[in-house]
Amino acid sequence: MALKPVQNNSHPLSDSEYETINHWVIRDKRNTASETEKQRMDAWLKEDKRRWQDAASLDDLLGSDAFSSALRRYEDEVGLTGFKTTGISSPWYAAIACALVLGLASLLYLSAPTQPQAYQTQAGEVAHQALNDGSVLDISADSHLLVNYNHQERHIDLIKGEAQFNVSKDASRPFVVQTRHASLKALGTVFNVDQRRRITELTVLEGRVEVIPARAADRRLILTAGQSVRIQPQGASAVDQFQPSDYRSWQQGILQAHHMPLQELIDELNRYNQRPIRIAPELRSINITGTFRLNDEPGNLNILSSLYNLSAEDKDNTVILRR
Repeated sequence: MALKPVQNNSHPLSDSEYETINHWVIRDKRNTASETEKQRMDAWLKEDKRRWQDAASLDDLLGSDAFSSALRRYEDEVGLTGFKTTGISSPWYAAIACALVLGLASLLYLSAPTQPQAYQTQAGEVAHQALNDGSVLDISADSHLLVNYNHQERHIDLIKGEAQFNVSKDASRPFVVQTRHASLKALGTVFNVDQRRRITELTVLEGRVEVIPARAADRRLILTAGQSVRIQPQGASAVDQFQPSDYRSWQQGILQAHHMPLQELIDELNRYNQRPIRIAPELRSINITGTFRLNDEPGNLNILSSLYNLSAEDKDNTVILRR
């Protein structure tokens, strides 16, 4: 299913809004607008606080000493020795200001922060989401992401859960996935990121991904297709190798555990379970190896009970695992 983003009423100013603001500030500075025009423009600016803020910032800039200095230097360079006026009364004020604000508008457009777009799935729900650059997100159950694209970077915060990223190539804008444990920079690739309580697990299916642990930037590493790693803030585990053609994941309804602590396994299964599973504290660190079907809670409980000598008790619509 395609996932609808969490509703957000914020949006960036349009090019036409920037242009209107730029020309108005110049006219207002030179006192060429009528009182009726001023009242109408004042009302339009106040409709959106970002318009008002942009106009105020530009007004401050055009009234600054730096702008006056630039204007004087320009007059000297073109030989306007006959003019003794500078600043707003300069005959070149409007022309230079227009050139400046057009450049400034471009700069603001390129650097202005955009509003992050949130995508969220519920327990048992998965989603397929195309992004505006051609990249594709496949989002696992009970997961939450914030997508923030601007002209310098494509940035995604994986707040919780798991997702697979099929990244469209764009050398001018890095694609970065941030978790609590690391920053993951895609180098034109397909990769899966699973953020758990204490670790982030990265699995690279195509291309390369640069890993930068949150508190150990000097211990960065690059993974290629067929490699996976478990990452903590202070560093990464040894890199594991696998055959991408043999890889099975949540997208096939499968969870493959390799020496996974039982608490991590339960957290993963609970994303899909109708009834949550809880375990006794003394069982949390038991290492589990096996293959589990995400939509088969009874079968998974039977595997755990049989292989690890555990008992399952149904209490208040919750399953309790004990020994």
